[in-house]
Amino acid sequence: MNDDLTISEWSDSNLRWSDLMGFFDEHKDGYSDVVQGYDQRDSRVLVATINNGIVGMLRLIVILIGPGNNLRR
Repeated sequence: MNDDLTISEWSDSNLRWSDLMGFFDEHKDGYSDVVQGYDQRDSRVLVATINNGIVGMLRLIVILIGPGNNLRR
């Protein structure tokens, strides 16, 4: 078996975005609840496909930390 695993970043401008939303809807019972407020932050969506079929997704939420949070190097 020669499965072609690909992991790539997608945005809502991806032609297959609706496929990803369908995948999420089918599997959302296995995902953690959305944390309120975090959907307003900058994020990245990584999508795993095998032979062009969606098999997983990961949403990374970007949270800037620094002087405004009293965190310094």
